[in-house]
Amino acid sequence: TPATVPSRVPQIIKACHGFLYFVSVIGITGQRTEVNKEIRTMIENLKTQTDLPICVGFGISQKEHVHSVVQYADGAIVGSAIVQRITDHIDSPDLSKQVTRMIQDLGSVLSNGDDK
Repeated sequence: TPATVPSRVPQIIKACHGFLYFVSVIGITGQRTEVNKEIRTMIENLKTQTDLPICVGFGISQKEHVHSVVQYADGAIVGSAIVQRITDHIDSPDLSKQVTRMIQDLGSVLSNGDDK
């Protein structure tokens, strides 16, 4: 998180396997209007300390967020956006299509270089 004391970072990295989950904000998960711009420097610093992929989560809910985050991180985690889409369409017969469509839309910036 942005609040992590730098002296703890080596311990955190040592405990990680697979990838490092960088929590982009202090607070609760959910949708935000924009991604915390200050995390870029923190992630660039982390990349000098580990070869693990670094994925950013918390508040990543729009295509623009994903596009922004993957400029400096290795991935974007969109858990709350998926939960919100399920909640919005819970009684819909095409719930799985709605969720799939949203994931494809958010991921399109990864597969085809779409700007937004």
